[in-house]
Amino acid sequence: MHDIESRILGFCWQQNPDMALEIGFIPSSLWEKAGQKDALGEAAQLLAEAERSELSLPEKLAASHHLDCAAYLSEMPAISRLNHMTGPASRLSWASHSWPAAADPLGELYVESLREFPSYCSDLIRSIDDQGASYACQSVLETFIDQVAAITDNGSGQEMLLLPLQEARVSMDAVRVPSADVAENVLSSLQRLSDAASKALGSAHASSPLARVPDGGLRYSQAIRFGTSLAVSPDSVESLGLRLLDKTEHR
Repeated sequence: MHDIESRILGFCWQQNPDMALEIGFIPSSLWEKAGQKDALGEAAQLLAEAERSELSLPEKLAASHHLDCAAYLSEMPAISRLNHMTGPASRLSWASHSWPAAADPLGELYVESLREFPSYCSDLIRSIDDQGASYACQSVLETFIDQVAAITDNGSGQEMLLLPLQEARVSMDAVRVPSADVAENVLSSLQRLSDAASKALGSAHASSPLARVPDGGLRYSQAIRFGTSLAVSPDSVESLGLRLLDKTEHR
């Protein structure tokens, strides 16, 4: 692997550790760096180096897409991370049901991710306070709050967090359950995030905020690029959506 490739992957995994886990690597940090101010500049520098490198054209195109996606994640206001499908609560649940990973059979790195979580939440809340809720959607925040309540209010939160270690112990006697304060700190940090989401509800938008903020069109284009790898304009997506709705209603 070229040096530039490994540096690009390292940068992208900092912004989205789940991407590393999905392809079988354990990143150095299991939570993204919230509010990383120099991420856009670093992404631009890496892209310029990739363009000057000996990478093939497909490799350069792949590097460009991954860097665009990583920059998009870092540029979006922190409030956008409080999402019921991709935010911290859903990722905790996903991790608890997908561990133990082959690269972490004893669950030691999983426990480390739980120890990191409160610090990550504190950084995230600071970013939310700094950036406000101008890009927040009420329904998304409300669903996130309900999701956190489902984890913290019914008494099953600790059981969910410790599930990977309990399952690993079936075949690995060396697995040790961490002290109770580890899970307790995760749950209290989740509650603080829920409180931040509740506070942001007052200034959040009733529907998608992208139609109302000055750079909403640009951010929507970035979201399309992030989700599809295609350079499609917001107007094109809206036109396609209306045509599909028309066909569905007609049928």
